[in-house]
Amino acid sequence: MKKILSVVLAASMLCGLCSCGKKQTTAVDVESEFDKKLTFSITSIVAEDQFGPEVDYIKKKFNIDFDIYNITEADWGEKVRIWMATGNMPDIMQASINNKNFAEYMQWAQQGLLREIPDLSNYPKLQALVDGHDCDDYFMVDGKRYAWVSPNNYYDLKGELPQTGGYSFIYRRDWAKKVGLYKEGDVYTWKEFEEMARAFKEQNPSGNSAGTIPLLGDIFPHFAGIMQYSPYWEQYKKIDGEYVWCMDLPETTEALKWANNMYKEGILWQDQNVAKSKDATNKFVSGEAGILFTLVADYNIDSIFKNMKSILTDINIGEDVAEMYVTAPDGKMWGQFSINYLYATMFSPKMTEEKMERILSIFEWYLSDEGIEMAKYGMKDYNYTVDEAGNKTIIKDSLRGCPFVTKAMVSGVKKEDNKSEQIYSKETLDLCDRFEEKMLTSDTSSFRKYDYELYFFTGEKYMQYGSYYYDGCETIKRLITAPGDPTAEWEAWKNSVRPKINEVLAELNN
Repeated sequence: MKKILSVVLAASMLCGLCSCGKKQTTAVDVESEFDKKLTFSITSIVAEDQFGPEVDYIKKKFNIDFDIYNITEADWGEKVRIWMATGNMPDIMQASINNKNFAEYMQWAQQGLLREIPDLSNYPKLQALVDGHDCDDYFMVDGKRYAWVSPNNYYDLKGELPQTGGYSFIYRRDWAKKVGLYKEGDVYTWKEFEEMARAFKEQNPSGNSAGTIPLLGDIFPHFAGIMQYSPYWEQYKKIDGEYVWCMDLPETTEALKWANNMYKEGILWQDQNVAKSKDATNKFVSGEAGILFTLVADYNIDSIFKNMKSILTDINIGEDVAEMYVTAPDGKMWGQFSINYLYATMFSPKMTEEKMERILSIFEWYLSDEGIEMAKYGMKDYNYTVDEAGNKTIIKDSLRGCPFVTKAMVSGVKKEDNKSEQIYSKETLDLCDRFEEKMLTSDTSSFRKYDYELYFFTGEKYMQYGSYYYDGCETIKRLITAPGDPTAEWEAWKNSVRPKINEVLAELNN
């Protein structure tokens, strides 16, 4: 999935495009129905003068302007907390409200630090959106709405689509052919996956003097059988009406034993436990490794492909590297459903009714045909051209739309293919498209799903102890590389934290 850029979507600078010789749509071309100009204070990572012509258009259309509260990706969360603690939040503030800080949001609302969003009956598109959006319900406090919850995908309000920009395996298809184990369609059972990794070790198709690294990945230990054997391994899951701690499930122990055996055989990269960010990817890119677990997102795959072609000059990227669809040990396709929200947009309790109504008018417009069109493509002749047949051609990639609005309303709207083709290689798009198609057409009955009741649970013990994810993760990573049978030490660690886990389970199952 693409990295979330910021709380504000600002337009890229459009240098050089104004000389194309065509009449361009500008803010001058729109008349506002609002007589009084209003200025909003908002959070932004990019300075206002970089917002671009799309924002100028919306400023003119709604007779608005902005005062900027500057933030960075690094200090965003910290500044939000400072503003809330000092009562100095901007009129419009977005924050990443998730299962780690949801209790804070609840406290802000209960303490009167946020403005209630009024009745939406005068805004039918907004009302329809919240009626269909599952996650919105969890942000209600005492029956009142204090946050506008950004849909992850306007067309998937219930999170019923599998994650199509997620982690998976890619592999050297040409090496699979060398060792005689290639399968048409690139779909392999868990046993075939293991057999291929073993063949890469034994037959050394890379030709490297140090041998071929069979299997490695960007996120460890997750990819090393853990998430395939036990999809919910690091959290709680309701089974037969009761929550259980999934680190305690027998399949989690089986996953640990499998990974430990792969490490002992030299199939799992021996430096995996001490590897730093991108170390695994770099080994694959340089032609030393055969199977990589990585993010199947266009920007990431494109980077991998470009770097591979610069190092391995004789490689045929489109044929020699491919996605590897590996079924779980139980024979089912594995994957995950997308979470169906991104951000929460909140409003200052000091903000006037007039300002609130103006914001909701902008939100409502952004769900109109014109608003959605601008969110998807930007402005005609700046971001795209239209030929006589009505076909659009993207002429500049930019982040478009009014601050706080694009993320708040139409996050995840799918872009047209011809936009991406201007940025990423055909090989990149082909691989990502195949992965997306596979995810959307697979049997998703075994895919991991978000339990929103658990995700937004704010019980005291749960908030204090969680599921011991970090400690459990570090323990598993260490035991994968341990000599001997790792199960005894794994059981000992679980027993050491079990009293606190039982307190959480009692709270969850109350």
